[in-house]
Amino acid sequence: MKNKLTPIAFVLIFLISACATKKKNIQSEVAPIKKETTTENHSYNNFNNNFGYAKPPAKIYKPTEASLAALQNIVGEVKMETLMEGFTIYTAGACINCHAANDINYYGELRWRKIIDEMAPKAYLTATQKDAVLKYVIAIKHSTQK
Repeated sequence: MKNKLTPIAFVLIFLISACATKKKNIQSEVAPIKKETTTENHSYNNFNNNFGYAKPPAKIYKPTEASLAALQNIVGEVKMETLMEGFTIYTAGACINCHAANDINYYGELRWRKIIDEMAPKAYLTATQKDAVLKYVIAIKHSTQK
């Protein structure tokens, strides 16, 4: 009986020691991969890292009397100061703190409403500021569409 248990005992000891042995961490020998990014600052965005691609500059539209008139036909009485406030927030304020300005004609009006609704809390815009940005976008969309 002892002779039959001895080989089994050796096999069990071998399996236990094999499982208990700490394996060398292969990851520690591999050098970490460094991501290369450019540090150029382009006029069309405010990123220091452009992630290796060049985005074409967005068309920026300053409010005009034509855009004010187009908006007034839609929503009624609006002042040029409201459009200028929206323009400033969109092109030089809270909107470009995180990303570059997009061409307003790239999205439809309904999509812009959703974008502004989603982004206003993230940019800490007040209700008045959010309204100014929305009115600016709608005015530009309706005055530049062909």
